[in-house]
Amino acid sequence: ANLSPRLAETLRLPSDVKGVVIKEVYRNSPAIRGGMRPGDIILEINGTPVENAKQAVELVAKPSAFWRIKIKRGDQIIRQFFR
Repeated sequence: ANLSPRLAETLRLPSDVKGVVIKEVYRNSPAIRGGMRPGDIILEINGTPVENAKQAVELVAKPSAFWRIKIKRGDQIIRQFFR
């Protein structure tokens, strides 16, 4: 989901945080195997800042040998790597 100002407020995030909120992670998906969780905020994919869900979908549709995904989980910034 797009991280709107209202959703940021609900999640108690600063209003200047940009990204995409993970609402659901499918069982047996690469995301679940990589440790992603609902509520994580995707900040970057392969070094490109993510501003909305459409952009995130476009970025993961591009062929890549691996994915570097920077997420915010609570007060932590986590870098996930997927093949």
